[in-house]
Amino acid sequence: MPLVDGLRCGKGTQKFMKGNEEYTLECTWENNKKNGEGVLLDPNGGMAMKLFFKDDVVNGEGTLFSNGQATFKGTWKDGKRTGHGVEYVNGHVVYDGNYENDQRNGYGIEYEDGNQIAFEGEWVNNQRGLKSVVRAKNGERKLVEKDEAGHDRFVGGCKENSLQREGFGTEFDAEGNPQFEGVYKDGVLERKVKEFKGKEIVLYDEDGKKVYEGEY
Repeated sequence: MPLVDGLRCGKGTQKFMKGNEEYTLECTWENNKKNGEGVLLDPNGGMAMKLFFKDDVVNGEGTLFSNGQATFKGTWKDGKRTGHGVEYVNGHVVYDGNYENDQRNGYGIEYEDGNQIAFEGEWVNNQRGLKSVVRAKNGERKLVEKDEAGHDRFVGGCKENSLQREGFGTEFDAEGNPQFEGVYKDGVLERKVKEFKGKEIVLYDEDGKKVYEGEY
């Protein structure tokens, strides 16, 4: 690659070894550091990665390839996959969701053959979390939050493409008994509708005023 005052500047190539195989990076250098679009070629000359560099660190949108097909499209921050990303197998989407620290983290949907949803909900370091979304036949989404023991802690509405509570929902205690039903907005309880106290129930109107308390 070109040198300016002893520093790499301009378009060039760099070789990398993985095991006994040689990979080639085609990129642009500024002041001795990789900047701009970079393309990594596998030993057969096929594209393995297409990434963007900022001062030697991968940042921005990028794509990973295998045998000429994309296996991942998403964004990188400080060298790690961060934000929205999509995984592919043989051209089919198998995951569409959020990444943090180079792993599935946050809200995401995993797909199985035929674009059927296998799991929609929370991901924690590539593992399914305790929050999931169940879809009714009419397409209505229902958020289910569980504790480590497998008990329901919340069942109710949620915002589209998120795990944020929205609309009507029920909260449960550690034994799985309902505590109260309420209306949520932007993940926050806006008002209670029903409250359960042992064998008694408390009902509230739309203004949050108590209208009944007693047996049920």
